[in-house]
Amino acid sequence: MIRPLILGHRGYSARYPENTRLALVKAMEAGADGIELDVDLSCDDVVMVMHDETVDRTTDGHGPLHDLSYAALRKLNAAKGWTSAWEPIPTLQEVLDDLYQVHPHGLYNIEIKVSDGRWREVVDQTLRICRDHPLRQHIRYSSFHQPSLEYLLSQDSLAQAGLLLANLPQDLGQIFANQGWIALHLWQGAVDSAVVSRCHEEGLDVAVFTVDDEETMRRMVQAGVDVMISNQVGRALDFVASLSRSD
Repeated sequence: MIRPLILGHRGYSARYPENTRLALVKAMEAGADGIELDVDLSCDDVVMVMHDETVDRTTDGHGPLHDLSYAALRKLNAAKGWTSAWEPIPTLQEVLDDLYQVHPHGLYNIEIKVSDGRWREVVDQTLRICRDHPLRQHIRYSSFHQPSLEYLLSQDSLAQAGLLLANLPQDLGQIFANQGWIALHLWQGAVDSAVVSRCHEEGLDVAVFTVDDEETMRRMVQAGVDVMISNQVGRALDFVASLSRSD
């Protein structure tokens, strides 16, 4: 069996507050092959690492992320509900700098979030940071919002992109017709060996989310996926290590 790459979903989010510098670095220190993280903009166009449209769930603040300034966001605790020390909402620049120091050759998947009509601005500001960063060749962009990826690729022809899909359309031909992206990022419940084979025939990698239990890990490995995105970084790494021992 081919060993898939293991990416920490929002970092090592089973053990640390998601999308914080702590969680992202801890995933790489645990041995992950890379990271999946999310970006959106503050109201003053700073690229912040945050999954939700609002700050309510993961911080002690309230309101839409894009209504808050960078200065206001930096006052919030992104470790809400955790016993760990106070953690700020990080910027993309900070996170990339951290990851470069820990593992300069990982795979870093940046998901473009679309929480309002400023998705072009999210793409523009994200590319501005990533184009000049030492990790630029190790970054893959993804989004559920197909126009965001198409716009991103029109702005940077060298960018690597993966289209996110929660469900597979009946006609995969339309997805395959646009060869701008190099991968499909699929919900694990929609993936089997036939889907993976079809994607591979089209020259596309398959990344699956979110894979936390061993039964699903085994099913994804048997299907031949290229990347597994997991909250349970240690468990996923132990599982793929057991495959090599059993070969």
